[in-house]
Amino acid sequence: MGDIDIELVKKGLAKILIPQDEDYDKEHFKKLKDAQDISQINKVGLWKDLIKKEESKNKTKTYDPTKSKFDAKVLEVHSGDSLTILPVGSDEPKRIFLASIKAPIMARRDGDDHEPWAWESKEFVRSQTIGKKVKIEMEFKRE
Repeated sequence: MGDIDIELVKKGLAKILIPQDEDYDKEHFKKLKDAQDISQINKVGLWKDLIKKEESKNKTKTYDPTKSKFDAKVLEVHSGDSLTILPVGSDEPKRIFLASIKAPIMARRDGDDHEPWAWESKEFVRSQTIGKKVKIEMEFKRE
């Protein structure tokens, strides 16, 4: 299928974040931007009622030049951009977040409403990844 982040953005189930680092993968960001433009034009998912472009909130991140790559199994999906994985050869699960996108926020308490498309975003990631072996490429660490 390809990169899960591009598929989420293409279906309007997540939006891209503006990279904070000069050394980001410009080609991959271009693909994400193109996917978001298509979903906005087609008014799918988050962009169904789009009137004007939303600005993403920027968060401070530090670049990890090692960009560690490893294989893992997906154990749990928390939201459209957050997963718990078990790295191959490790007994310690890790919670990771997909880079360059931000999925709609799930409600934290009973009775609160989810942001539009939050459940659909989570379910798409769950159906595509849960229990499967995935390749992980860490791009940065949050401080």
